[in-house]
Amino acid sequence: PQLGPEVIQKALSPFSESDWTVCCFGGLGDLVVYPGSCGTLCAEGAWDMPSPAYAFATKLQEPLRQGWDPLRQAVDLAHAQGQDFWYYVRPQGWFLNWPWDQACRSRFVGEHLDLRCVEADGKPIAHLSFAYPAVRQQLTAIAEEVLARGADGFCIALVRGYPLVRYEEPVRGRFRELYGEDVRTVPDTDPRLRRVWREFVEQWLRELRAVLDRAPGVTGTRRKL
Repeated sequence: PQLGPEVIQKALSPFSESDWTVCCFGGLGDLVVYPGSCGTLCAEGAWDMPSPAYAFATKLQEPLRQGWDPLRQAVDLAHAQGQDFWYYVRPQGWFLNWPWDQACRSRFVGEHLDLRCVEADGKPIAHLSFAYPAVRQQLTAIAEEVLARGADGFCIALVRGYPLVRYEEPVRGRFRELYGEDVRTVPDTDPRLRRVWREFVEQWLRELRAVLDRAPGVTGTRRKL
């Protein structure tokens, strides 16, 4: 019931004497739970939280209004407990389905509908495509903000099988370059298409790895991915 820095204390301190060596805390896509310049604050503008599972978002609103930085608090508390801290992100969690959409909705998505994944017939779906550099950059920018607060790693939660790429223009172009065919004529089980998808996802992982390696920290310590 207390809305202040003790929210983070109550969330992480029970693990201080446990066998866990890492604390995770984070957000969905670029929906963040700390004051930053890149993402959208989780639950910003929300008028209802229909599930207790998302009550954390409203619990953090008052501390944020008071000028607290929940992410910095989580990093510092994990370190004080002798644990590493990894920022957790679901890369396709840019917004939630109804009735949670009013509580968790990325501004970036609304401003970049042209960067959505599309099916072979050209129909867009409700996920952004990592074939576009701007989408990858949005999440690497989040990683930079997190690392600046002292995080030891970046944890990607690839849950529920949401696609990162489908049949977008960069995918069509790369497939045509490699195989001289229109990718829209092949099924999504085609190993050649899977290879092209893999290139884009690996590119994002390389970009994230580079951000982690550039982050300031203890000499000789490599941030986890």
